[in-house]
Amino acid sequence: MPILVDIVDAIYAAAATGDYDAMETYLSDDFRVEMSPALPFAGLYEGKSALRKLFPDVMGALGVTNIDRGEYMISSDSVSYKAIMSVSAPDVDPLEMLEVFSFRDDKVCEIRAYYYNPQHVVRACEANADLAG
Repeated sequence: MPILVDIVDAIYAAAATGDYDAMETYLSDDFRVEMSPALPFAGLYEGKSALRKLFPDVMGALGVTNIDRGEYMISSDSVSYKAIMSVSAPDVDPLEMLEVFSFRDDKVCEIRAYYYNPQHVVRACEANADLAG
């Protein structure tokens, strides 16, 4: 398996345990994530510490209970995964997205998440907020 995929796998593994220090070792100093304006957690997240804010915001808003990664595509400077996120709201189907990790040398410089249906994401956030009361 190419090294770029190993880095993405290491980021996912660190995210699963909340080990942001480990995640940040794989990120460039000018790392960025830009979330679509159509999403409840829209905005630009910048710097190595960006995932410390973004992950809890996204996972908490959606009530993510599991992420299954499926097929992936690899180029010389990017790795893309199809991800299916299960959520806690019982009446909300899993969310599908394509996540693209862009690299500069051996560091991730950008992550872009392309949600198949942004309205489904909004519905999941609303349903999760209703569950939380």
